[in-house]
Amino acid sequence: MKLGIDTGLFMDLDLKSAMKIASEIGYEGIEISSFHRINEGEGDEIFDVAASLNLDAFCVQGGNPYTDLDFVKSSIDMASRIGARFVNIGPGVEVREGEEEAGWDETLLIVAELLEYARERGISLAVEPEPRFSRTRSCPALSSYTKDVRKIVKEFPELWTIIDLNHVFAFRESLPTVARMFQDRIANVHVSDQVDRRHFHLMPGRGEIDFGSALKVLEYSGYDEFLTIELHPYHDVAEFAAREAFEYMTNLLYYMDLI
Repeated sequence: MKLGIDTGLFMDLDLKSAMKIASEIGYEGIEISSFHRINEGEGDEIFDVAASLNLDAFCVQGGNPYTDLDFVKSSIDMASRIGARFVNIGPGVEVREGEEEAGWDETLLIVAELLEYARERGISLAVEPEPRFSRTRSCPALSSYTKDVRKIVKEFPELWTIIDLNHVFAFRESLPTVARMFQDRIANVHVSDQVDRRHFHLMPGRGEIDFGSALKVLEYSGYDEFLTIELHPYHDVAEFAAREAFEYMTNLLYYMDLI
């Protein structure tokens, strides 16, 4: 398995500076946060910087935080300009209580359009189950839970998913069940810790998640790609946090003979 980092931790820096720090620490890849947008003329430069740093820009976030058609399309364009393989399209559209059926119809239409748009540009799309959050309590994201994402993936077999260990535990879901459900369609695994099943994305090793057991489950499922460190509360000490997380996960992976 390889370690990557979500550039949202470095929200106070430009993308190139974030990439250089990530590479210096030892990360092999980055998931480009929605905080870092790449203009049309910057694609070649970002591609060249990543190549010079031996850094794989493997994924672009496009959730914003819902599945918004125009925003995802711009993220797909970004991914194609820098050679990323995946775009995270987020947890689905907003839907009001009692309007779930109409929400599913809208979701299927949007995903179908996005998949065609991405296919033409050589990009794969992945859906990430998210704990329900909203600008208003009455409008949760439709495909928040793993079972909901599974329904979408059944409709579109070329669609991938992103497993976030924090979200799995926040939902009180079974990681072996989730890993088995998406065994051959896992694009990326997000890593952070939590206390009392709260969606805070804390430093790995400082909370209640048993990462040793989680990594064994992923290994058993056949997953051997990126583990992406995703830390939200630490942007004011971003480099320190990135180093601590890298050291913790590297030591654990080495001890488990996974690197």
